[in-house]
Amino acid sequence: GLSGDYNQIHTDVEFTKGTRFGERVAHGLLGLSIVSGLAARLGLIEGTVEAFTGLEWKFRGPILIGDT
Repeated sequence: GLSGDYNQIHTDVEFTKGTRFGERVAHGLLGLSIVSGLAARLGLIEGTVEAFTGLEWKFRGPILIGDT
């Protein structure tokens, strides 16, 4: 809900049973935001990034409800 994307793949359990994932999928940018925050908190980008002006991100699989 935070992204404003209420597509059925994210919200409708019954709908997703008929998809290739079989269950609800988190919004793809959730993964990117978690990785970005984690990198900052661990100091991995300290002193190297002034601003994100572009990013290359490859989605390798879905983020499912309950993934850790």
